[in-house]
Amino acid sequence: MKLRLLAIGKTSGKHYPALMDDYIARISRYNAFEYREMQVATGTKTPEAVQMEKEGQAILKHMAPQERMVLLDAGGASLDSVSFSNYVETLRETGTRQVCFVIGGPYGFSPAVRAAAAESISLSPMTFTHQMVRLIFLEQLYRAFTIINNEPYHHS
Repeated sequence: MKLRLLAIGKTSGKHYPALMDDYIARISRYNAFEYREMQVATGTKTPEAVQMEKEGQAILKHMAPQERMVLLDAGGASLDSVSFSNYVETLRETGTRQVCFVIGGPYGFSPAVRAAAAESISLSPMTFTHQMVRLIFLEQLYRAFTIINNEPYHHS
């Protein structure tokens, strides 16, 4: 199974890239994984709906045929770490070949992206910066693989 994380916008802050690279390397020991950031050009006065639509078009353009799209969205299903690891393992066991987890822009996802998504997962009911969401998701994906492989990283 090939996993991807697609994020709208650029990672800012001097510490995030190194932390993210560390988790990407850890994940890659277990599974094929790709991280991609997408810049979507909009002006500072672009209406929210227009920005969401442009971001949505860019997301859909970068989806591979037959790729399962999973939105990382505050309104998605709430899973604890063990449940998320079970979800990842089920994807593997059912023969899912490609999964793309998507972090949208500051205003969320366009209706077209929501309609194309297989499901949505919430990382927390709390609000995080887009920078933190990237890092938190990578850590949770790494944690999922350690749970699947019965490694001591996760403590129940």
